[in-house]
This record gives sequence, C-alpha cells and structure tokens, in this order.
Amino acid sequence: AKRKAFIDEFIPVFQSYYSYISQDREQVSLSYESHAAKGNLLEQLKEVRQRDRILGYSTRGIHKDDLIMQLGSQGQNKTYLIALKLAQFEFLKRTGSRTTPIVLLDDIFDKLDASRVEQIVKLVAGDSFGQIFVTDTNRDHLDKILRKIEGDYKLFEVDGGVVSERCNEEEEI
Repeated sequence: AKRKAFIDEFIPVFQSYYSYISQDREQVSLSYESHAAKGNLLEQLKEVRQRDRILGYSTRGIHKDDLIMQLGSQGQNKTYLIALKLAQFEFLKRTGSRTTPIVLLDDIFDKLDASRVEQIVKLVAGDSFGQIFVTDTNRDHLDKILRKIEGDYKLFEVDGGVVSERCNEEEEI
C-alpha cells in the first residue's frame, strides 16, 4: 500500500517534468504493477512454491513489483530517463534531506534535440535545483543555451587532464 501511495504521488511529478521537457508534444505513461494487487499474496506464493524451488528463486512477491514505462518511440528514452531522475530529485528534497542533492547531467546532447536540452537546462537552472554539473563534448550548443537563459553559471574545460575555468567562449581565467 505504501509503494502504491508513493507511485500515485510520484507519477504526476514525473509527468510534469516530462511534459515540460517535451513541451507537451508527446505523451508517455508510467504505471505500477504488483503481485499484491493480483490477490492474496500468500496464496500466490503457495501456488508457485514448487516451481520456485526448482528454479532456485522466487517468482512472486513485492520484490517482483515493476514500474511499467510506456513510450511512443525510441527517441523518447533519454527524455523519459531524465524526467524520472528529476522527479527522484524532487522526492529526495521532499523527504527531508538536509542538503539539496547535486544533479549531474552527463553528455545531455547525445540523442536529445536542442529544444529538449534547452528545456532541461532552463528547468534545472531555477532556484529549486541547487548545484548542477553538466558535461558535454559539444561546447557550442551549451554556450548558446546558457546565453539564452541568462542564469548564474561557471564553465570549466578539461583539456589533456587540465581543468580551467572559462569566463566566456574565448576568455580563460
């Protein structure tokens, strides 16, 4: 019941992040499937006990609960994953964490179009996210997005193992 209550609260948060990133251009769904919802769990365990002994592991129970993720296309996978991670971030903050979790967005331009990346950067650049680390191999895209959102940020470049802070596209501190 607690897992179902959590998922019932989690899904709208996930959906809001996904909708924001995709700019409401597509729909995805997330649902929760549990053996406990399929009847008496003890009876289910008894029903499969012999087979489970042969297999050497249990095939029923809450450890087999699943989140069912439905996508319209393969291209939605990364957006889906990012929306899940941002929703997890929000829940970590809500559950009384003493510090704001750090967000790491590693190589976010890979498999995402520029408009989605811009939406993600706008979203995490807000006050509710705290410290964010973004890594990417294509600096031009990130520079364009950062200029658009006009938020506080620092750029660092790693070249040959040497880390240097960048003031803007051309200058190095």
